Amino acid sequence: MRPQSNLPALATGGSTHNELWEAPGQLGHTLAHGGARHEHAESCTTHNMVRLVGMLLRASGGALAYADFIERALLNGILGTQRGSEPGAMLYFMPLGTGVSKRKPQSWRHSGWSTPFGDFWCCQGTGIEAFARLAEHIFVEGRGAAPPELFVLQLIAARLRWRRAGLVLVLEADPPGALHPAATPGLKLRVERAAAEGVHAAIAFRVPSWATSPSATLRQAAAEPPNFGGAGGGGGGGGGGGG
Repeated sequence: MRPQSNLPALATGGSTHNELWEAPGQLGHTLAHGGARHEHAESCTTHNMVRLVGMLLRASGGALAYADFIERALLNGILGTQRGSEPGAMLYFMPLGTGVSKRKPQSWRHSGWSTPFGDFWCCQGTGIEAFARLAEHIFVEGRGAAPPELFVLQLIAARLRWRRAGLVLVLEADPPGALHPAATPGLKLRVERAAAEGVHAAIAFRVPSWATSPSATLRQAAAEPPNFGGAGGGGGGGGGGGG
């Protein structure tokens, strides 16, 4: 199963217009002729789709199609729904189309952003939850693997206390869109602390579907992990981890 394979879906990962699901493949007309109703990608729906696909990802053991969808939905449908200059101001919809703005009034609301005392939408509650749950999409631990196995799935900087392996890991990453289009995004994972000497663990890195000519280094030496760039189950690219 691919995420949203039988649902109407936008390229951003959103899937609704004016809170409704239309027939698959029938959302294009809302981008060009939305008028005052550019009410696309309801934030609640995008957030709950990310949660659902996250469950499918864990049940599958780390299938890449699910991790790719989560990345697309987080970047396009979650991170931009809280106003950077006014923390706590949330979006109900993510308007899409030519010349639209998140500040523009949408239908029954005075503006696209919520106000401190005039609004209390469902998307404010789920919006706060969505930002509180961002970290859970970065790493997935293998099921019953020996040695312990970890999948690094998102280009999001993070610090992880990996109890099963007795390691503290620090992930440094360049999120998509954070660099100039000509620049090469990348990530670096280092062991900050190990509980004991001689710890053995397996770490796999997802190679995003949009990546071209990926490469890896291990302790500054060029490396080509097994199944590098593979699709389907697993992490797509693997890197050895050790104490």
